[in-house]
Amino acid sequence: MNQLSNLNTKITGAILFASLFYYNNIYAQTVGVNSFIKGTSVEIGIDGTGGFEGSPVAPPAGYHPRGGAGGKFGFVANPQINAWATFDGDFFTPGSPENGWGLQVGTTELNNNCNESTQDISGAITNYSHILDCYNVDWSGSVTSGTTVIGAKVNYFLQQFDLFYTTTIVLTNNSASTIPLMYYYRNVDPDNNQSIGATFVTTNKIEDQAGGPSGCNLACVSATQPSGSGFTASYMAFAAVGADYRVCYGGFSNRSGSDIWNGVGFTQTVGSTNSADEAISLAYRIQNFLPGTSRTIKFVTILKASDKNVALANLLYLSYPGSGFFPPSNCSPVVDTVKACGGSTYLEITGPNTYDYSWSWSPGTFLSGTTSYSATCTPTSIVVYTITGTPTSTVCVSPLPLSYTIAVKPYPVMPVTISSNTNACIGTTMTFTAGGGTNYSWTGPNGYASTSQSSSITPTSTLSTGVYTAYVTNTVTGCTNSATVLITVNPSPTVSVSSSTTICSGRTVTLTAGGANVYSWLPSGSGTAIVVSPTTTTVYTATGSYTPSNCFSATSATITVIPNAIANYTGLINAQTFTVNNVLEITNTSTNYTSFNCVLCDGTTSTATNIVIPLLKAEECCIKLVATNATCKDSITKCYRVVPEFNIILPNVFTPNGDKVNDIFSFKNSGIQEMNCVIFDRWGLKMYEWNGVNGFWDGIAKSGLAPSGTYFYILNYTKVDGGRITEKNFFTLFRD
Repeated sequence: MNQLSNLNTKITGAILFASLFYYNNIYAQTVGVNSFIKGTSVEIGIDGTGGFEGSPVAPPAGYHPRGGAGGKFGFVANPQINAWATFDGDFFTPGSPENGWGLQVGTTELNNNCNESTQDISGAITNYSHILDCYNVDWSGSVTSGTTVIGAKVNYFLQQFDLFYTTTIVLTNNSASTIPLMYYYRNVDPDNNQSIGATFVTTNKIEDQAGGPSGCNLACVSATQPSGSGFTASYMAFAAVGADYRVCYGGFSNRSGSDIWNGVGFTQTVGSTNSADEAISLAYRIQNFLPGTSRTIKFVTILKASDKNVALANLLYLSYPGSGFFPPSNCSPVVDTVKACGGSTYLEITGPNTYDYSWSWSPGTFLSGTTSYSATCTPTSIVVYTITGTPTSTVCVSPLPLSYTIAVKPYPVMPVTISSNTNACIGTTMTFTAGGGTNYSWTGPNGYASTSQSSSITPTSTLSTGVYTAYVTNTVTGCTNSATVLITVNPSPTVSVSSSTTICSGRTVTLTAGGANVYSWLPSGSGTAIVVSPTTTTVYTATGSYTPSNCFSATSATITVIPNAIANYTGLINAQTFTVNNVLEITNTSTNYTSFNCVLCDGTTSTATNIVIPLLKAEECCIKLVATNATCKDSITKCYRVVPEFNIILPNVFTPNGDKVNDIFSFKNSGIQEMNCVIFDRWGLKMYEWNGVNGFWDGIAKSGLAPSGTYFYILNYTKVDGGRITEKNFFTLFRD
């Protein structure tokens, strides 16, 4: 009987099941951290630390170790099925055995090998089960390499009477980012028939290669040895189906997954053989390994050449919601029951060669289809289905049909609630809650796990952005459901501001912040930069955050304000006019200064408090006084005009519109002692008259406001030297 046999007949009697369970259980044991499986014709020892075949302790009584150096028990076979009168290899004793598995991420090689005292991927056996004629051993481990975090689960599955066993590896990317390329490998040095007396040499052969002439993406490498004194011919092989598998032979300590997969230094050509003491290997390539996802690798170790196709069919199994991770379910003593929670469920035959079979379902009620390897079932009552697969070819599969039986029971929808997606800040605890069930478990990035209804995280550099999943169970119905929440973790910004500084009272300084995209300033201002003019020493704090997160940090700059020097001098009114031969005297009246200097009209400087300046010629001049203290500087500039002793300015236009600019008509003058002016309109009507050197007309006549237009004046004046002069001319008045 083997896994391909029709296992529809289920044992339902409690007494019969109990007796069978007890009978079979004596063949399987766990010793310390290690596990042992004893089938009729295959025995396996599993190292509990490294998860490979090669227990460092001796098996219990009743097993058939081959002895030899090293003392490790790996796997042995009795393909003749003659009660172990003759049997084949403990495939890695004696000598320095090579047997193990590993991962390669980039150029980093992570190896678990029975020839090493320590293992790169730490783990332990997490489950052992023996039900009827089925044995399962689960090993779980994990490894962190730089920023890469990978979880690994390894399952060994053997049926009692088979001469092959199945290894399933599930890898999970628990990193925060995608792994572009990585490899899994499995290698062994097949020292068949040792230590009965033969040599260490085996004949290794590439029987099939994915993408090769078989046309089914089958990869298979074998190691054989002819019969000899005291033993019979032996055979072992690794085989898998899938485009991402490769096999090879050559070398010995083969621990580079990329070299094995690409055939660098190893032979991969279909049909190639070589007789030597060398290893055979299998590798699997994983591309674009997304964070939070898993990849499943499954292959068979075959210990009888004629069972090759039968063994390959073992890569198929029935999966459904709630099924075991590794499977087959056809070792249960009763028909498994699937709960169609929410009214429907999905059933599928899983494996690499499902398309090599034609499938039929019976009965066909409540199904989405009856001729595919998968179907959606929406029952209104309990239904027991039988799924049968008939081979369409025998290239990669067994010619025997496959059969699976499953019961489906409907249950109402199980609603699940969960907190909404949200943002978090590093170092700030965040709580998210699920509801709708009785039992809860959470998973998340970087191996996060929790079993409470409300779960919380305190984000750090390694526990950060990712999808957190709540798995909710109703213990009354047995239904489960799940929901996810996306937690986006944002780092706190590193905010910087321009350096603290000292300014003078009344002056301004610009402060600039950087490191975020939203800012606020205290005591005033907003944005990335502010211009301030404080009157006292003040601390300005910039608080920055990232949009849309609420993560923030702050830093500050101190503005020290000192009193300013105030420059001033008296004796001169800006824009004042003097006549030649007068004298200008100015006096420094600056305050809060330690030094000052005056820059005079001729470019010379003076530090005298009182300065006398003779006005010897007509010119326009400016005097600048600069006052300073230890930090601050101030200046004032006043200009003056020196005109000849006699001077008069005759205007030709004025605008009496009330803007205080050119609102009056007058004659600026110097050196004049008497003046008379009469103003006429264009028809000769007298509009206004004044006497005196400072007289003027504001544009108002006896009849009211004089209108815009052209006017005529007659000006008579007497200079200080007694000379009399008459001036006549037109001028224009504008009111707009």
